[in-house]
Amino acid sequence: QDINLSVAPDGLALLFDQIVTDPEGDSRLQTNAGEAISASQIWLLIPPVDDEPPVLETLPFVGIRPQWLP
Repeated sequence: QDINLSVAPDGLALLFDQIVTDPEGDSRLQTNAGEAISASQIWLLIPPVDDEPPVLETLPFVGIRPQWLP
């Protein structure tokens, strides 16, 4: 499993993605190590401003290596 992080340009939120690999799989999508990507998830974390616990929200779409647009 491979996890990447992208910080919003304003510093107010984080995007995480987790890639699940399958060494036996045959996929055009591959990690830098050459392993086939079988699935992925993207999460959004907006750090709380008060004493509330942080909430990690699973986003309703699939992708890899998310990046914020400037």
